[in-house]
Amino acid sequence: MMDKEVSIIIPRGWGDGEESSSDHILRLLTKDEEDLELIDSVNQVRIAARDSMKMLGINIIDVETAVMSNPNHPSEYVVISQPLNKKEELDILRSSAPELKIPKVFRFDEYDTQPFFPVVFKSESHDGGQLKYLIETPKQWAKFKRFLLHGTLIGNLSPKDRDHFRDIYDLDTLEPESEGYKTAKKSYNQAIKKHLNPIHDQPLGKDYFTIQEFIECPSDRYTSYRLLVSATGDIKAAALIYSGDKKSDKKIISADSDIEDGYIKFKEALVEDPKSRTYIASRDIRSNHSQGGGLIVLDPFQTSKAATQMEEGILAEHGIDPKHPKIPKLLAQQASKIAKSLGKRCGLYVGIDFIQDDQGNFYYLETNSGPGLETYKSKYPALKDFRSAYSDILSDSILDTLRYQRESD
Repeated sequence: MMDKEVSIIIPRGWGDGEESSSDHILRLLTKDEEDLELIDSVNQVRIAARDSMKMLGINIIDVETAVMSNPNHPSEYVVISQPLNKKEELDILRSSAPELKIPKVFRFDEYDTQPFFPVVFKSESHDGGQLKYLIETPKQWAKFKRFLLHGTLIGNLSPKDRDHFRDIYDLDTLEPESEGYKTAKKSYNQAIKKHLNPIHDQPLGKDYFTIQEFIECPSDRYTSYRLLVSATGDIKAAALIYSGDKKSDKKIISADSDIEDGYIKFKEALVEDPKSRTYIASRDIRSNHSQGGGLIVLDPFQTSKAATQMEEGILAEHGIDPKHPKIPKLLAQQASKIAKSLGKRCGLYVGIDFIQDDQGNFYYLETNSGPGLETYKSKYPALKDFRSAYSDILSDSILDTLRYQRESD
């Protein structure tokens, strides 16, 4: 038995063999075999991890009975948690890492008083680059502002009626007190009697999106850095992530907000739909792997995939040796410090994102609890599936807590 002082706080039921309520709901909703296998894999890894913690003498605490009076205590960790809200996250970092460069963030009213362009709007409730828009012109801002404040009334219409709906019931483009709005609303209500009830009738509001200054990155690709770091500050894997399309392609975010099986995919998609009057034609600046981007492993393992000629060019423009791509020293130091400050509140390992501007400065973007493992799998190709990668990084991060405790004693 070792290091009994180390405590790890777990969500209720984590690794006890019982399926959580959220997993049970997912199992009921999905018919995808891969999703079902993923649920099973996650549960099996957690069972094994919990058994390992017991064998190692780690004190396992249920989150419902835990009281973390001092989140900076060197022997207390959480296995995973909900992400912090942006204000809390930045307040912690400004105190623990005041040297960090962070893109300026604006409140809605503050920005609306003196709008400037370009600026980035992104939703904190979505990940993977969803709902991230670049606003570059007053016309785009006028449409987006109207969309946020007035809402979009959408009926649960059948697919055959959606074009008719767009022509007649774009109430989001009208002032609520105007005669045009009242007329359209009356027509809308009459149409609803013929169809089904509305499923959206509320504006998103001023606080739905974070407003952040736009950082121009090097090269002809939109790029960002992703570092997977344990709560003890040990870097597990890192990559420079780049967009699938070139900046010079001027790709526009475009999606179809059509209603499927009686439900709209998500109300926000109307700003992405060229057939909608709230379409803003936002330039696509996303570098996320889930949005079709690529990644270049930094500090590669001997079996990691080598960078292509095109990727070597991206590395060079970021000031990184294309033949021996290392994590920039400052980036590694900052990521380790951030993980020690936020990891205990977010998870045994976290994903930390940075962006580099065209002058070589690094800016902190965000910390993700429960991050994707593409960066980890790319560094260690032998970990061919999610289960093996999840098991490996989770086990290693658990051992880090013991190692860190020994070194602290």
